[in-house]
Amino acid sequence: MLRGLAPPIALAVVGSAGLTACGRPKYHYVTTKSPTLVYKVPVGKRTLRRAVSAADSYYRVPRGWKVFTTEQVLSAMPGIDKLTPTGIADLVEGQHVTGFDASPRPSPANLFSATSSPSGREMVLVLDDDQRDSVSLSDLRNFPFSVDAQQPTQTNLQAGDPKVELIARDDEVVRPGGFHGTQVLFNLKGDNGLAYTVNQTTLTDTASRLLYTLVIGCEARCYVQNAKTINEVVASWTIKEHKR
Repeated sequence: MLRGLAPPIALAVVGSAGLTACGRPKYHYVTTKSPTLVYKVPVGKRTLRRAVSAADSYYRVPRGWKVFTTEQVLSAMPGIDKLTPTGIADLVEGQHVTGFDASPRPSPANLFSATSSPSGREMVLVLDDDQRDSVSLSDLRNFPFSVDAQQPTQTNLQAGDPKVELIARDDEVVRPGGFHGTQVLFNLKGDNGLAYTVNQTTLTDTASRLLYTLVIGCEARCYVQNAKTINEVVASWTIKEHKR
């Protein structure tokens, strides 16, 4: 069983309260039951398609938050309208996604933009053989948000480009069942002066065939105000290894 939270990162940002005014919050469990994903295997001039079953996973969010299905999340993904039918089929077959949004006006589109309410998604993806051969700790740390490439340098500080302010980082996340990877907490800043705080955990299995990611964030002030609830969501993320 895998817990997707390293304690130092949980403590890096603290808040005084969650989203409920009083009493214990009521949660909604979002469960992914061993999704079957399809990856490609090149054989000569042909490309074969093979299926693999991912592990079960779940996390919990306050019941007042809106939860979105794979279809709803992917339909709101930026650039989805520019994909060919084959590209869309590959996208759908290669990953399982769920999303959540605490906004008073929840929308799957909020999962891909800086919002003033907590939102995020869980992604389970299968890697093709060429991706699997080259996946590294750096790749895990920079998925889905690129952290390393946007670290502040003298050049992009002067240009006012978006940059990352790293708050906490753990590159040695190891959990029972062989799941391992990285967790980062960072502020993504733009030239408009606003900061978007992101808590991002990405893990892979022992075969480096599957990626499991949980990402949650909102504007920096929102994150501080809701840090307790956000940390509880991240801490609840569990991956259950297959029973042989």
